[in-house]
Amino acid sequence: MILSFSSIFITLVVSTLLILFSEYIFIHKQKFYFFRVDFLIILMAVIFIRLLLPFEYPSFTITIELHQLMNPINDFFLHEYFSIPFYKIFIFVWITVAILLIGKYIYDIYKENKRIQQLELLCIHKNVSDFFDVKKNEDYKVWIMDYTGSPMVIGSKKIIFLPENIIEMDQIEDIIRHEMSHINSKDFYMNVFVQLITKIYWWFLPVYLLKKQMKLLLEVRADTKAVKEKNGKELYQYSLALIQIEKLIKENEELKFENKGNTLILENKETLKYRIHYLINSKFNKKSNIVLILSIVLLPFLSNCIIFEASYEAPEEDGPYVEISDIENGYIVHHKDGTYTLHMNDMEVSISSISEPPFSELPVIVE
Repeated sequence: MILSFSSIFITLVVSTLLILFSEYIFIHKQKFYFFRVDFLIILMAVIFIRLLLPFEYPSFTITIELHQLMNPINDFFLHEYFSIPFYKIFIFVWITVAILLIGKYIYDIYKENKRIQQLELLCIHKNVSDFFDVKKNEDYKVWIMDYTGSPMVIGSKKIIFLPENIIEMDQIEDIIRHEMSHINSKDFYMNVFVQLITKIYWWFLPVYLLKKQMKLLLEVRADTKAVKEKNGKELYQYSLALIQIEKLIKENEELKFENKGNTLILENKETLKYRIHYLINSKFNKKSNIVLILSIVLLPFLSNCIIFEASYEAPEEDGPYVEISDIENGYIVHHKDGTYTLHMNDMEVSISSISEPPFSELPVIVE
């Protein structure tokens, strides 16, 4: 594996195209129904893997000279500032900021865990089985608190956090099942993974769009699992429940629970429109075409086989060129005007300095 300007460039180009493709699907909702959730989840995974492995593999690589594009990029990163190539400055800043952001994120998770301990004293403690029958291994804790916000899963603790003002809703079972889906699918760890990728590629703007897309996709997937056995009327009621929760949040913004650590899986108004459209118009049991899935999986890996390289014309030979052994058998004349000439094998060549080997090791004749 080799990490180079070209391999990083190809990674960024392919990732950007795939991110824009997924955004096109989200914007055009009719495409969202054609490309199912399973396809989009795989697409997201492929993008993340591509970003994690921005390498070229020489044994499987076809090199294409593209001097019109790669030469300016190459020259830009090799340009020196204070005798330091810019690529070294860029790498230093990249790694330093990434470490700081990841460190802050880990600290935020630590603070969030401390907050969970404090919340435990303020909440009403129940279990999923207090609301409906459930398997023993899915009888998660449910904490109820007097706050206005949306249901959420607290970190990795497998605890469902509910605002007190929604527990009397007719759709409370569906809402809890939605949060159970986040736990069963281990969405917390996916969220952490997405956050880390965002921190690593903090300077790559499309990654923030990818983060937003992944959040939406996790919510849509949780919705489909929560209501997959429901009929049309029940889906409509579930959608109304989502709208009602959002309305409560807007009406009581000052009481909204604040998530500083960014480690909770929250609902939000940005995803609501997409979720309701998908719930009402989709057939949850339908799977994406296997050919589409294979194509999207293979595309980024095939792109690893192509590397664009810079190319430069060879310098003109303004000679003469000689062997080192010939130089070692010569001598230098220091002229009265301060210039130097190298004499060897009946040849005379002007040189600018004699301070570096092999010239510094030759005898010098002063005129």
